[in-house]
Amino acid sequence: MKLKAKLLVYRPLIGIFILTLITTILLDYLHGGFYLAQTMANFMASFFIIFACLKIIKLESFAEAYSSYDLIASRNTYYSHIYPFIEFGLGLAYLFNFHLLIITWFTLVLMLINSLGVFIHLRKKKIIPCACMGTVFRVPMSNVTLSEDLLMVAMAVGMIILYYR
Repeated sequence: MKLKAKLLVYRPLIGIFILTLITTILLDYLHGGFYLAQTMANFMASFFIIFACLKIIKLESFAEAYSSYDLIASRNTYYSHIYPFIEFGLGLAYLFNFHLLIITWFTLVLMLINSLGVFIHLRKKKIIPCACMGTVFRVPMSNVTLSEDLLMVAMAVGMIILYYR
């Protein structure tokens, strides 16, 4: 796929990522500056809240799409319906710095499970829509999806290391 075509396909995701970065910068400013652990918490807050809201808009279609590849949701459809609310809760916890070490460990496990489900599905080479932005925007599941999940894993690991120093 040519670069221009990829940019068009992933335009909604790029826009959401830019919105997340802007929100992170604004939250950093409100918290008094750039501190790596706080910046990561602000990014995760923005990321989870924005993406959760996109999933909640069309909850039923999100749940259907998500259960087609997630390891837990494929076995329990109830989980696919509550997952956006879990993300939203995580976003609020990061936003308000609520028990960050516990929340970050939970996030690490959750995002590792998500990453594994995406990785397994990508190996099958079957093209399906990614449920990462709900079904509001149609973006195919790809290595971009896996990278997004692994970024959250890396930030969770980074935050845990920073908290234990």
